Amino acid sequence: MKILVADSGGTKADWAYLEGDGNTVEWTGKGLNPNTKSTNAIIEELNGDPFKDIEPQHIYFYGAGCSTGSNQQLIQTLLKERFPSATKIEVRSDLYAAAYATVGNGDGVVGILGTGANSALFKNGAFVRSRPSYGYLMGDEGSGAYLGKMFLKAWLEKEFSPTLLETLEAHKPSEEEIVTRLYAGEESVTKVFGSFVPLLSKYQSEFPELGELVKQSFRDYVKYFIHCYPQSPKQCFFVGSIAFYFQDQLKQVLEEAGLELKKVIQRPMPGLIDWVLGVKS
Repeated sequence: MKILVADSGGTKADWAYLEGDGNTVEWTGKGLNPNTKSTNAIIEELNGDPFKDIEPQHIYFYGAGCSTGSNQQLIQTLLKERFPSATKIEVRSDLYAAAYATVGNGDGVVGILGTGANSALFKNGAFVRSRPSYGYLMGDEGSGAYLGKMFLKAWLEKEFSPTLLETLEAHKPSEEEIVTRLYAGEESVTKVFGSFVPLLSKYQSEFPELGELVKQSFRDYVKYFIHCYPQSPKQCFFVGSIAFYFQDQLKQVLEEAGLELKKVIQRPMPGLIDWVLGVKS
């Protein structure tokens, strides 16, 4: 059985092609969120070199923006047109990939903290409900875009200590550069905001106020994405680069709220492959 598996976020997508003989080929491409990518852009990505010589029989696509029936149908149609060899195509939200790779058949709140943010409640490994995520314009609390925006705004408005502002001065973009990148550039706004997170991370151990900024971002996440589940399990499982690289602050904020960080991973693909092989094949 030849199986193609995808975990697609807002910025990039991880792919794995299970060739059926024990060999697995993995690669990373552009994120295929149908809410932010045009149909032509998705088709162009699927016609790229990594896909040229594969003929999957089953396809499991888990992606940001794939929680609605219309978007699921769109991705399913594009995959079927590109891979006519496929007899089964499953398209679901990336929350399912996060759950399969973390909570498994257990109970807990599963969260995504990467470029964007999301959460869902799972019991006995089954989806119960999720909190709507309206993207960076109306939320995405705790995400890389949200944190980067908080950091950039506080920096430009000189809300940091004089010592930190002096340290950051060499990295400070001009007003023209910021305006151009946000409103006239080719980069997505989420990518622009997220691009400032590595700078924050670089200096957070030296300046506690940056660690507090991270924790405030996570407190906003807990308020919107976890407290919405009354009488939910206290165990929390996370996937994504923001959760992974700032897991100390995440753990502290969860404990403040009486919650427990059970597991955090940067990428769900290794666990997702195991789940697909164990359950779906």
